[in-house]
Amino acid sequence: MSDSLYVGVFGTEVKTKHIPYFNRLLEAIQKGGFTGVLYQPFAEWCLAQGLIKPPVATFSSAEELKEDVHFLISLGGDGTFLDTIPFIRDSKIPVAGLNFGTLGFLTLIDANHLEQAFEDLCSKNYDIESRSLLSIRSERNIPEPFALNDIVFRSEKFGLLHVDVYVDGKFLNTYFGDGLIISTPTGSTAYNLSCGGPILLPENQNFILTPIASHTLTVRPLVIPDTSKIEVRVTGNEPQYLTTLDSRRFLYQGEQTFFIKSTFLDKHDSFEKSAFF
Repeated sequence: MSDSLYVGVFGTEVKTKHIPYFNRLLEAIQKGGFTGVLYQPFAEWCLAQGLIKPPVATFSSAEELKEDVHFLISLGGDGTFLDTIPFIRDSKIPVAGLNFGTLGFLTLIDANHLEQAFEDLCSKNYDIESRSLLSIRSERNIPEPFALNDIVFRSEKFGLLHVDVYVDGKFLNTYFGDGLIISTPTGSTAYNLSCGGPILLPENQNFILTPIASHTLTVRPLVIPDTSKIEVRVTGNEPQYLTTLDSRRFLYQGEQTFFIKSTFLDKHDSFEKSAFF
C-alpha cells in the first residue's frame, strides 16, 4: 500500500462552461497534497481535449480504486453519480458529488463552493449516514450487481410482462404490465416517483415495489422492509426484456429468476448544503 494521498475523479466529459471549475478542482487537489487519479475513459477524453497533460494516474476497476484512493469526486449530475456505484460497491469509500449537471438530489455540492467543500472533505468535517443499496443475483452472471436507486424489470418494447414476486419465501403478487420497479429510499424520487410511487426519506428502512403501467387496476405501489429478501420470476409475451440497475441495462431472454436483497453504502453528509456520499 502506498503512503501517498490519492483522490479519485470520476466523470464522462466537461462542458465548456465548467472547464474553469474543473481547473479549480485540479488546483485544489494539488494544493491539498493529493494526487488525482482519474477514471480511465475520462482521463483519455481530458487528454484529447488538452485539459490535462501526461502522465496521468488512472483507475478502471473497483479493485484499483480501493487500493489507495481516500475518496472519490463525481463530476456531473445524478446520473454520473450513480455510475460511480460499480466502482464503490460496499467499500465505504466516500464519494463527493460536484454538480456539473442538471439534477442535484445526490450531487449537492455547488461548483462555486468546491474549494470549501474539498477542504471539509480533506479534514473529515462531515457526519456519516447509512444508505441502503440493492444487490441482485441470478443464474446468469450480472457484472457489478449493485444499485443505489432502483432495479427495474421491463419489456424491451413495452410488451406485456409477467413478474411473479415472492417476499421472504412467500408469494406476494403477479404483476402484469410494462414491468416492475424495486426502489430504495434514495431512488424514490427517480423512476419510482414518475410511476406514481411514494417518496421516502433517505433514512427510511424500506423498499418500494412499483408497477409500471399495470394492467390490473387494484395493483398499487407497495412499501416493504429493506430486511426482506425478494425473489422475482420474469416471463412475458415478448422474446426479450430488460433488467436495469440504475443506468446499467442487461438484456434477457426466456424465463429468469432473480434474487434481491439489501446491502449498505455509507453516506457522508457535510456541513450546510454540501453532501458527501
